[in-house]
Amino acid sequence: MPSLIYAEILTGPEGPVVAESPQNTDIQTPLVRDGLCVFADARIDDRDATLARLGLEDPATDAEIILAAYKAWGTDCAGKLLGDLAFVIVDHNTNRTFCARDWIGTRPLYFAHSEERLIVANDLAFMLDQHPDLGAIDETVAATSLVGAHPMVARRTLYRAIDRVPSAHWMTAEHGRLTVKQYWSPDQIAERETATDAEIIAEGRALMDVVVADRMRDGGKIATHISGGLDSSSVAATVTRMSRAKGMEDPPAYTWYRDQAAKDKGGEASWIEAVNDALGLEMFNPLPTEEGLRDLLRQDTGTQIDFGPLIHEKPIMDHAAKRGVQTIFSGWGGDQAISFNGKGRRGR
Repeated sequence: MPSLIYAEILTGPEGPVVAESPQNTDIQTPLVRDGLCVFADARIDDRDATLARLGLEDPATDAEIILAAYKAWGTDCAGKLLGDLAFVIVDHNTNRTFCARDWIGTRPLYFAHSEERLIVANDLAFMLDQHPDLGAIDETVAATSLVGAHPMVARRTLYRAIDRVPSAHWMTAEHGRLTVKQYWSPDQIAERETATDAEIIAEGRALMDVVVADRMRDGGKIATHISGGLDSSSVAATVTRMSRAKGMEDPPAYTWYRDQAAKDKGGEASWIEAVNDALGLEMFNPLPTEEGLRDLLRQDTGTQIDFGPLIHEKPIMDHAAKRGVQTIFSGWGGDQAISFNGKGRRGR
């Protein structure tokens, strides 16, 4: 299914009207049902539990699940759905347009709003191609980016007329009013004051199995990172175990630092080799090329992912794509979130 979301919604006293999409085969056709028009770039996780709560049965598309969730829970649906998702719902029953992004903002969603129209897309470059008039630069954001600082407001982009729906936020456009609201923050996670270490570790391992299985659901070819940290090592071990249990071929492993192993026996490179020796995977270490670095420097980071800080990752993604890999598992952020960078734990 095409993943490109593009919706131009004309606003007026009689309610929202979805304009005809540009002629582009990459643009997805929305799901239209029960007075609702749904555009979704999504992978819904925890599917069995979600389907049960909504009274649905498989096969159900991600868009159908989102539609049912919106009908059941209204704007609260954003906080009840798990996975990577960005979606737009034009509700002709209430004359409201509703948009939302997942909890950590894995999938992008941009919008431009005026009295006459609301434009929503998950591809900023495509949005600008359709409406070059939206391309005026926000000089404050540009200056902030050039000095290496983070944008001051999460919803601002490099373009003055285009905003983003921030992660863990939903947005409504209704009767000429635009409302953006945060539906979740990490502060809402309750502390586990009574659980033992053993209970938390067991729960964490079970949750790891669930989230890896969710991301293996589509059945496409997969790969895994190995960085030597506890996070990617745990993910790689789980992915390998589950792949073998399903009778799938072993995932190829990718690393940034294998070439340093001989020079850095006491550091991360030695842990990478130790982890891969235990897993027995075919490991690759594609290196940046001069041509690739030139391409990165020429890239328009105002509309595309900025690979500048990840010069080692782009060659991995390119190499994996040529091998038919659709999903690369990684542990980025896991050490910080779970084990405080493995201090005092790595040796165990």
